[in-house]
Amino acid sequence: MKQSLLLMGGVFASSLTMFAQQTPVSQTPLNKNAVLEELTGIHCGYCPDGHKRANDIATANPGRVVLVNVHAGGYATPGAGEPDLRTTDGTALDGFFNPEGYPAGTVQRKPFGAETFLATSRANWQTQVNSTLAEASPANVAMDATIDATTRQLTLHVEIYYTTPQASGTNHYLNIGMLQNDFEAIQTNYGNYNPTAILPNGKYLHQHMFRGYLNVGGTWGETIDASQTGVITKTVTYTLPASINAVDLNIGKLQFFAILHTGHNAYNTSTVVTAAEISPTYTNVPNATASANSIVNTFNVCDGQSITPIVKVDNSGSAITSINFSTSVNGGTAVPFTYNGNIPAFGSQEITLPAMVVNAIGTNSVEVTITSVNGGAGNIGSVSVVNKPIAIASVATGLNATVKMTTDRYGTETTWKLFNSANTVVAQGGPYTDGAASGAFPQADVNVTLVANECYKAVVYDSYGDGFDSGYGNGDFKVMVNGTAVATVATFSAGASMEDAMKVSGTASISEASAEIAMAVYPNPASGLVNVSFEGKGDYSISILDVSGRTVATQVVTASGSTTVEMPINNLQAGNYFVSVANGGSSYTQKLMVK
Repeated sequence: MKQSLLLMGGVFASSLTMFAQQTPVSQTPLNKNAVLEELTGIHCGYCPDGHKRANDIATANPGRVVLVNVHAGGYATPGAGEPDLRTTDGTALDGFFNPEGYPAGTVQRKPFGAETFLATSRANWQTQVNSTLAEASPANVAMDATIDATTRQLTLHVEIYYTTPQASGTNHYLNIGMLQNDFEAIQTNYGNYNPTAILPNGKYLHQHMFRGYLNVGGTWGETIDASQTGVITKTVTYTLPASINAVDLNIGKLQFFAILHTGHNAYNTSTVVTAAEISPTYTNVPNATASANSIVNTFNVCDGQSITPIVKVDNSGSAITSINFSTSVNGGTAVPFTYNGNIPAFGSQEITLPAMVVNAIGTNSVEVTITSVNGGAGNIGSVSVVNKPIAIASVATGLNATVKMTTDRYGTETTWKLFNSANTVVAQGGPYTDGAASGAFPQADVNVTLVANECYKAVVYDSYGDGFDSGYGNGDFKVMVNGTAVATVATFSAGASMEDAMKVSGTASISEASAEIAMAVYPNPASGLVNVSFEGKGDYSISILDVSGRTVATQVVTASGSTTVEMPINNLQAGNYFVSVANGGSSYTQKLMVK
């Protein structure tokens, strides 16, 4: 959990300005289009603030502002299992722009005022863009792009026309770049800077990701003789790879841009003249094809609770209007579900499936299968079945819990909350104080009184996004009951949060229960049948639970004084159990031995 001083500034929404096909180029004098190249990274906590500012600027000026999010520098370095969004061209640009901190950006590759850095604070971007859009441009740029969806071949045309003649021997430079949108990944976020980009699965939706240049001349562009008259045309053909740096390149999420600039990698001479951006059209699009990408949510629940799977579906063909699913828990009876909606060509959709109850066994999991697409007219993709493990909560056998929190050096980044089954916070802690050096820093214990037969969820949060176990010490979180850890977060080295669940089996000791409602369980040991007697008025639930807290038998009775309930137990294996008598928020428990 390292921290750094970053440039300050505002927030980004995930909407995109879609550019129509623009060729042929206009031969009428026009004002400049602006290019904002933003230096960013997945571990830059203030970068979502920059994303929001940049996107707001582009949204306010449709078709006039090209956003290029360049992942480069130390904050773009991925950790284990994280995506590498860097590119060779992006790293070269980062060195050229030479930012003081991140996020930073450059508009038209020009310094702001008297600054000596090309990449400046996001507080300056709006002013620089407004100024650029008001300037007359000596040239116009237009482009179009087509992708053969079957072969993944891109054909891209760029047209340039100088409305202001340039002197003989004047060279400009053309860069043609590729952007990727709607990419889900980790993103450190020091505040609620860009909430619309945070998905239900906790991931961040990255936009305008720079994936590299496609032009002749590499990072610094192809030479253009600016003194030419008439329309200057450049054509690029390129087979789009399946991935870049092991990051999938979804052809349905691409945009392309062209930058015309002066100079050639020289400070204060390589400034942008104008630019254009385009979304591609597609040919040879295959039939609708649905693949079950993943089950995006995690499951950490108490036995008997329900889960609601959310499956992400990728479409590698034409539009999907319906998908039939089959979902099962622990290999049990499959539950059918039909999704009716619209997943556009090459689009993705997270689909919420019906809730299903989890009756715990030794190993627990949920499985989702795609059984048909578009009523059988579409195709099932390469992944038709996905599954996810289900973690079953530990059982607490007492009501007095102690939360023990140990942070690494950066305690100010760590908080925790304990939720009950109604998702109400019943206890919380942090942020804590930073240490002077890396290490393990135990914090003050927090005592919590639990409620019987309740299910709790403990969540530990890290505002930086790298957990409390990533090189700055060894953090640890435990909820202890009667000397046993019933909820733990012991290894937390990536992401913004981790959680665990626990269930409480009873409210009182045997003697307390017997004294309060005169509860008795007999015979004990028992076989075949057991009697449960108690004093009470109202509706009571009589349950037998195994040692893991799983309910194996239950009856509901209405009591009006002294009550005895007969519980058949001939189907139970020999061993130790608990008998619970519950009424409203009160529960009373005694041990039972089945022989």
